[in-house]
Amino acid sequence: MSIKLTLDQVLSIEDQLDLYEKVSIVYLLYDDPKTALQELSSLIGGEQIKILYNWAIHQNLSGNKWQEKFVEAICIIQNYQVLKFLGFSRHDLRMRFLPHHQSTFLYVNKSRKALYFLCELFLPHEVEALVSLASSDMARKNVPFKRFNSYLELYFLDWEVSGYIKQNNWNNLYVILKQMEEFDRCDNLKEIVPVVPENQSPVRDQRIGVSRVKNKTVDASVSSGPSKKAVNVFEDILNSKSLLDMVSNESSISADNAVYISDENKYQIDPKNPGFCLIINQENFYTEIDEKLQHLLPSGGHKLEPRDGTQQDKEKLEETFKLFGFKTKTVDNLTHDQIIEKIDEVIRGIDKESSLFVCIMSHGNEGVVYGVNSCQVKITKIQDMLCSTKRTKLLGKPKVLILQSCQGTICQKLSPVEEDDDEIVTDGPSAFTHEAVFPLADLFTFWATVPGYGAIRHKKTGSWFIQSLCDKMIQLCNQYHFEDICTSVIGDVTRKTWRRDNFEVGMVPIKHSTLRKLLYLQPIRA
Repeated sequence: MSIKLTLDQVLSIEDQLDLYEKVSIVYLLYDDPKTALQELSSLIGGEQIKILYNWAIHQNLSGNKWQEKFVEAICIIQNYQVLKFLGFSRHDLRMRFLPHHQSTFLYVNKSRKALYFLCELFLPHEVEALVSLASSDMARKNVPFKRFNSYLELYFLDWEVSGYIKQNNWNNLYVILKQMEEFDRCDNLKEIVPVVPENQSPVRDQRIGVSRVKNKTVDASVSSGPSKKAVNVFEDILNSKSLLDMVSNESSISADNAVYISDENKYQIDPKNPGFCLIINQENFYTEIDEKLQHLLPSGGHKLEPRDGTQQDKEKLEETFKLFGFKTKTVDNLTHDQIIEKIDEVIRGIDKESSLFVCIMSHGNEGVVYGVNSCQVKITKIQDMLCSTKRTKLLGKPKVLILQSCQGTICQKLSPVEEDDDEIVTDGPSAFTHEAVFPLADLFTFWATVPGYGAIRHKKTGSWFIQSLCDKMIQLCNQYHFEDICTSVIGDVTRKTWRRDNFEVGMVPIKHSTLRKLLYLQPIRA
């Protein structure tokens, strides 16, 4: 897809943007932090300047390939409406730029993109806490501190100008984030810009695409469970990678100080046929009227509401698995019978594929997911199908079942709060009798939440679970096998909170594995 954009079109786009959007785009586009800070200060101060139009003129006169960078920045801030007006395809742009993945970039600066995500995630009180800690630290280090009335991006630009943070050294920022107990966000950033040890420079291991400090052992395993220890184990992995780094990397874990994994302990994945991914996306539900199926409906006559935001999850799953070379099939709004039929059809079609992933996004309850006709399907039935000895071409191959659905009606309460967030909901109606999962060989099942509790989904941005899973697959694919990546997902999700019924609530994903070997994803493809 060729990006063609005129200066007049940039002017038209700028007129449609809000001030906060302009601030974000300038932060992503401008290479010189001092110039960006000066221009934004003037704009916020009320001066009538065409800040993006002026940037485009300068870039055009310099002969730079600016159109792609400009469009990528628009995609990152998720304003597809202005691009659609110009005839761009949202799907094509998402597939090209992967704007929702923190660790991938094409034209924008990778450091700026990562810090932009941090700006978007932080709530006002968190911004104030970060700025306050930075102010104290800068005073101790005799670094000038300047106060801004708004926008964390302005602080980051100013700290770049003063040298408090640099493009390749965020050690000061990491110290502050740890003081705020933002361990997971800190670890995510370290995957973009590694810690720079004092009096030591990182050594690049070209075979695995990991920056390491000499004599620093890479731990190739992660303990299970949603604890801080499980998340913080990644702190010592100094990995800085762009999409191009990951594409060029052709080997799995192998380092001088890493644990050696023999071939017999890994599933053999054919690079040409790494696997098949079936995505079942349930959005709009109705109540089955057939009297013979009434026993399969949610108890208490509960109506299943539309799952707003699930399109975001669907698109992100498609993008992610295609990056790893998977064949993908997405189906929407299946009844309970159609769910079984579609899974059976895919299983029968498996031939040379090295693995099978089945992702189901629906309402659910303990031990079941729902068809769009509100009739339940038992998870154990799906697991039995995946591991049936009648399907010989799947025997011995890894099967992964990913379930974004509730396992109950209540949310896990953390602490009382004052305000609720109306944009976040759960994926389930009522309670259901718990049914144990029978251990089946070569099967990995990953639920969005533990039995008895609800799975949280944002109506605009998608579910915490699926969004985190896709991000972690891309961020950690060159370092860890799939089960350890899922452990990192658990750590990520358990740090998120939602305000409901005057309580701060959260969720804990859960995994169950009978995999007999380690499952490594293939290198990301262009």
